[in-house]
Amino acid sequence: MENSDEGLGAISKNLPDAWSAIPEPVQTSALKAFSRLIGGVGAYAAAWLRKPVQSVEDGTDAKSLMTRKLA
Repeated sequence: MENSDEGLGAISKNLPDAWSAIPEPVQTSALKAFSRLIGGVGAYAAAWLRKPVQSVEDGTDAKSLMTRKLA
């Protein structure tokens, strides 16, 4: 287990050096891609959470429609 901690420590110490070695246009593109990835994950999660709410709303709308037609 100690070896993995040392490995992660080494990676975190070298990450800023590795990032600065990447050309600036590539850094910009990578940041945009990462931002879109995170945004897409957020949109997917929001849609997944919206699905049960929408099914309840659909049922409520159908009941309201039937009540108005019968009244």
